[in-house]
Amino acid sequence: MAKNLQAPTISIGITETDRLKIARGLSHLLADAYTLCLTTHNSH
Repeated sequence: MAKNLQAPTISIGITETDRLKIARGLSHLLADAYTLCLTTHNSH
């Protein structure tokens, strides 16, 4: 029988709303960095 494994909840003092804003910002940064990498690679 398989157990239901669930990650423990850890509070680091950042609200869920702020975590979502941070994740969204990091996602945009990653997309921009990837676009820059591809553009630079295609230029050379």
